[in-house]
Amino acid sequence: MKYTLLAAVALCTLGGTAYAGDMWKTADTDGDGRITRVEFDAATAAGWTKKDANGDGQISAAEASAKAGDAKWAAADTDKSGSLSQSEYMAMKNAWFARADSNKDGALSKAEGDLAMATPHR
Repeated sequence: MKYTLLAAVALCTLGGTAYAGDMWKTADTDGDGRITRVEFDAATAAGWTKKDANGDGQISAAEASAKAGDAKWAAADTDKSGSLSQSEYMAMKNAWFARADSNKDGALSKAEGDLAMATPHR
């Protein structure tokens, strides 16, 4: 089973085209150079499973390697529990995909992905 970056992208930091290259290697399962919504969702689900190391249904900041006070983490933690539930995690990932898909065609080109990875989350 392939694991992907998309599990960690919005939890930690968005940055680096090298990381974006790793994303394409793992998330672009059909090798067409684009990450479709279906591929993204599968990668996100795999990422959830990988990140929830203790299987408690929550991703703690420690599991995610997030830094205390990280603005992205705080924004995603809508119930302010200090951990992300699967619904909070999925909402964060879905928002990232929506921002990254600049032409709104339901898939990410390599250029869209690279730009989204290089652009700080606001």
